[in-house]
Amino acid sequence: MVIEGALRVVKLAPTVHHRRQVHELFCEHDSLLGWRKIPNFSGLRVTEEYQVLEKFNSKSIRGPEYSYDKEEGSLRILILGDSFVEGYTVPFESLFSETMERELKQAGVSAQVINMGTGGYSTDQELLRFEQEGVKYHPDIVVLMVYSNDIWYNAQNIYWIGPKPMFIIEDDELRLTNVPVPLPSEGGDIFAQRELGFHRKLMKWFGENFYLYRLLAKAVTNVHWSRNIAASLGLIEGGIPDQLRVWQREHDPEVRFAWDITKRLLLRLEERVERSGGKFIISYVPERASIYPQEWAATKRKYGLSDQEWSIEQVGIDLEQFCRQHSIPFVDPTRRFREAADELHSSGESLYCVTEGHWNVSGHRLVGEILAQYIEDLLE
Repeated sequence: MVIEGALRVVKLAPTVHHRRQVHELFCEHDSLLGWRKIPNFSGLRVTEEYQVLEKFNSKSIRGPEYSYDKEEGSLRILILGDSFVEGYTVPFESLFSETMERELKQAGVSAQVINMGTGGYSTDQELLRFEQEGVKYHPDIVVLMVYSNDIWYNAQNIYWIGPKPMFIIEDDELRLTNVPVPLPSEGGDIFAQRELGFHRKLMKWFGENFYLYRLLAKAVTNVHWSRNIAASLGLIEGGIPDQLRVWQREHDPEVRFAWDITKRLLLRLEERVERSGGKFIISYVPERASIYPQEWAATKRKYGLSDQEWSIEQVGIDLEQFCRQHSIPFVDPTRRFREAADELHSSGESLYCVTEGHWNVSGHRLVGEILAQYIEDLLE
C-alpha cells in the first residue's frame, strides 16, 4: 500500500480504462459500414495524457459542414483513414489535414482538405465510405492512409467495436458480405460474448484501479517466457495477436489472403477515384516501433520474434511494391519520422502519444508538412 500510495502521488490516481469504448469513440451503428460517427455530435475524449473535444458535422465528419460543391479554382483534397486520420488525440486545428491546408495556402495553393477519418475503419470501410459519401464532394485528390492492421481486418467481418462489412472473392471479383451489418448484440461483440472467469474479472478490476498491479502485469507480459507462463495459467491470452502476423517476412496463407483482398480493394478505390475525376494517392502510416528501435526490441522480447522471420517494416515494403507495380503515387514518411525522432530525442519529446500508438501534435504537424510538400511537387 505504501508503494501504491507513492505511485498515486507521482502519477495521480489511475484512470479506469474500459475495453469496450464505443461511447468514447462517439459511434453509432451503421448497416453498411458497421459504425459511424454520431452526426451533429460533440463529445470530450479524456485520457491520462490528453483532453480533446471532438465535433462531428451532419455527415459524420469531424469538422465544420462542407458543401458538396467546391469553390471555383480551389483544390479539394479528401483524406480517408482510421483513428490516425480522425486524430482524436489532438484538437481539430492540430490535425495533419488542417496543417496540410495551411501549408498549401502558404505556398499559394487555394486548397480545402476534408478529413473523413473514422476510428477502427479498415480499407474496406474506407472504400464504402468513399462510394457512399466521399464521391459527392468531387475531390481533385484522394489520399488513403494505410496502417498495418488494415491488412488483417480487411479479411475479417468483426472488429473489437462489433461486426463490420467484409468483401470476399467470388468468380475472381470482390463481393460484399455481412451487409446489412448486424447490431453488436446480434452479430456478437467480440468482447461482450466472452464470459470472464472470476480470476480474470478480479485481475481486470485490479488493473483498472491499482498502479502497482498494472506495473507488475506489464513487467510479466512484456517478456516472452513470463508471458507464456501467464498464458499457460489462463491469466492472459497467449500467442501473437493475429493483426501482427502481417509483419512476417514470409506470409502464411491467411495473411496472403488478407493481402489479396486488400490489393483488390485498393485497385477498386483507385478506379472509383479516377472515374470521379480525382487523383489517387496512398500514404503509409508507420508503426511507432518502426520509428523507435527500442520499442521494436521490446516488441520482439514480448512475443519472441526473430529478425530472420519478422520485420516491422514489412507492411511498408509490401505496400510500396504494390504501388510501384500499379503506378500509384505512394508516400512513406518513415525516413522523415526517424530523422525528426532523433532531433527530438535530446529534449525528451516524441511524435507519438506516450500512452498509445497514435500521433501527438508534433506527429500530426510532421505528417501534414510531408503530405503538403508531396502535393505541391505533384502539382508542378
